Amino acid sequence: MDFLLIVLLFAVVNRGLLLLYYSRSYLAPCLGLDPEYYFSSAVEIAKGYLLGDYGLYAGGPFYPYFLGAAVSLFGKKLLFLRIVQATVGVATNLMVARLGYKLFDKRTGLVAGIAYAFCGPLLFNELGFENEFLISFFMSAALLIVVSRRAHTPLLFLSGVLLGLASITRPNQLLACILFLLGLYLLEKDFKAFIRKAAVMAFGIVLMIAPITIRNYFLFHEIIPVSISGGYVFYIGNNPSSAYAYKSPDFGDSSFEGEFQSAWSEANRRTGKILSPGQASSYWLRQGLHYVVSYPGKVLGHYRDRIRAFVNDYELPDNYNYYFYRKNIPILQFLFISFGLLLPASVIGLFLLNRREHILLLIQPATSFITVLILSYNARYRVTAYQSFIILGAAGVVYLFDLVRRKKAKKALLYAVCMSLAAVISFQRSPHVYDDYHSLLMAGKCLRDENPSLSMQRYGEAISLRPADTPAYYDLAEFLVKRGELSSARAILKAMDDQPNALLKLAELEHAAGNDVSAVDYLKKALAIRPNYFPAYAALGGIYKDRHRLDEAIENYRTAVALNPISVEARLNLSALYREAGLREEAKRELLEILRIQPSHPEAARLMNSL
Repeated sequence: MDFLLIVLLFAVVNRGLLLLYYSRSYLAPCLGLDPEYYFSSAVEIAKGYLLGDYGLYAGGPFYPYFLGAAVSLFGKKLLFLRIVQATVGVATNLMVARLGYKLFDKRTGLVAGIAYAFCGPLLFNELGFENEFLISFFMSAALLIVVSRRAHTPLLFLSGVLLGLASITRPNQLLACILFLLGLYLLEKDFKAFIRKAAVMAFGIVLMIAPITIRNYFLFHEIIPVSISGGYVFYIGNNPSSAYAYKSPDFGDSSFEGEFQSAWSEANRRTGKILSPGQASSYWLRQGLHYVVSYPGKVLGHYRDRIRAFVNDYELPDNYNYYFYRKNIPILQFLFISFGLLLPASVIGLFLLNRREHILLLIQPATSFITVLILSYNARYRVTAYQSFIILGAAGVVYLFDLVRRKKAKKALLYAVCMSLAAVISFQRSPHVYDDYHSLLMAGKCLRDENPSLSMQRYGEAISLRPADTPAYYDLAEFLVKRGELSSARAILKAMDDQPNALLKLAELEHAAGNDVSAVDYLKKALAIRPNYFPAYAALGGIYKDRHRLDEAIENYRTAVALNPISVEARLNLSALYREAGLREEAKRELLEILRIQPSHPEAARLMNSL
């Protein structure tokens, strides 16, 4: 039997079992922060709406469209969508096995393929509605084309297209594109041949990225290759309150769709200007660079901690806590291959890099490592490098086995010592081991409709873990509001009256009950705590609008728009108020601004035609 058939068997069976047990778990409908955004965006795309409510791509746009296509074909059933993604994972699994064979030998390919099929973090990522599995697919396919050494112009173009797709899936892969082209230079002895091949590959890359760059330029008259949030992401990892891992600034919004909005609004507030998206991103880049120059000791400390985290076996939680899922879906414990097992074997594999093609194996680890180093550590960034570590590790294991078989005891012992040292480093306890708090909140939220009693139980468990933390209380209050238990919800929210979001929720409850005086008092208290709190100004504008106090409503919506220029809802409301006040030109100006940042907005277009 061909070794790829064996790999295919493990790849399909392991994913099938994981899908089966995952779908039966109460966690199956639970989506984390980014996955929830991706899924809701995919549903809208399947309905025919274009992504980007504000004309912006805060991250790579390809994955939501990929998921949107799957929703169009299979509906919103999470199981079917996970099967689609697992199928992509099987293809990547086979390509990794093939790469091991091409770069080393058949045994390495077999070991790499089976190791991939038993790698828990990789298989879990495929099912979690995160985009890393696509990066692994695109980069493995591009690498396989190049190392075939028979890549003619069409195939080189295809490899460029794959690299370009990886870049519009996650913009940090632009670095991988550069490294890929440098690697191609090392493969070619003839400089003219390199230029020709590099040009063909670069054309494929540019062809995928250019439509987004052109779109951004059309909307904002700025050169923004893919994502608008690069400067702010750099600032998150390099500011006075930053840490080695992701930590949102005090003014920040941790939600995927709201993160750059809040950063843009804060940049406007600090500069006293209405900045363009590119100017806002540049502002945060400058702020981050200023911190790097001003506090080199702290920055080097972060770099040290990020390197330690990168080589540590621990999967730092982000959208999901992998270890929480392992406890609730026991088959994940059966998928035992982790980074801590791969790293020691990869150390031996590094000594075996004696062909020019081998250098290409280092592209993804380098891209992932540099991203982590200059931004912040995130275990998801490391996932995209797993396939390289798997191939290197497989080569190392096969070589060590050969040394033992050939009775090369001294050499085998030397490599075993190297592996042991790497294992000690990797399996050291992580300085920040997360508890289940945020996972319990996520479970409580996603179970509200399906299983209210279990939802309440999860909220209770979260509160018992961290009695002093407010997010669980706030989520619980929202749940009680939805159930109509308003007095209990008010009691919880009033206990958090130093939190602007709790005060905002109290104001919403009072306004719904007709108590607008109390609602306004709560909102003004929220603004006393956080003067640039956009939702409070928007809520005040809404209350005054309902009370037909046009001047006060307009004033508050103007402030809201100044704080958050990309809020389409605030601009629509402000335009409506202008029309009601007879200010047609001002109303038209707001609609034109909405259509500038979101040309396909149907309501703004309809209202514009009516003016």
